Amino acid sequence: MIPELPAGQYKVSVTTGPLTSNYLLFFYISPPEIEVLNPSAGPLTAASLSIFGQNLTTTRSVTFGDVGDATDIIIQSDTVLVAVAPEHAPFEPGVCTDTVDVVVTTAGGTSVPNGADGQYTYYGAPAVTNMRPSSASVGSTFTITGTCLTGATAVTFTPTAGGPTVQADYVARSPAQISAIVPPHLSQNTYDVRVTTPGGQSLITPAGVFTV
Repeated sequence: MIPELPAGQYKVSVTTGPLTSNYLLFFYISPPEIEVLNPSAGPLTAASLSIFGQNLTTTRSVTFGDVGDATDIIIQSDTVLVAVAPEHAPFEPGVCTDTVDVVVTTAGGTSVPNGADGQYTYYGAPAVTNMRPSSASVGSTFTITGTCLTGATAVTFTPTAGGPTVQADYVARSPAQISAIVPPHLSQNTYDVRVTTPGGQSLITPAGVFTV
């Protein structure tokens, strides 16, 4: 059994009675550690992320819970990896997120799950199913209803006929509801309202059309 030793290079020889063999070099590698993932969340499709930690030089695999192994692993240094998270299977209806432990395996062993700092969350794609009201003046508050709105990072207005996209101020009330404010300086027009989350951006649908 290999004794517990600091990482480094060691000379290994065998002694029997008065005789000692020549030595061979043995390299002891400390087990890997994960300190943080960036980003720590993404869509169900394969997505690139960076893994920051320690003792990553000899990385052999990166596993995302029971989803599978990462691909395209690039070892940038002993403290940084870049990898592509495996694609997640579609969620069952009513399920919007799945958080899994990320584990790195190297020549030195396997990392120990590090709580939230070593976890990756898959997000289902958001959808807008209703808006109340669906017509109002600038500065008005309205409610967006939909599915998988958890973790919303943006609510946007884009003219249905094309044009610049404008971001709205909003407050996420629940996974199914967001309160937003019609952005100032919008001209009278019809707009596609879309919600962005780590799971992607909601599709353009009649339910997401707003009239100013």
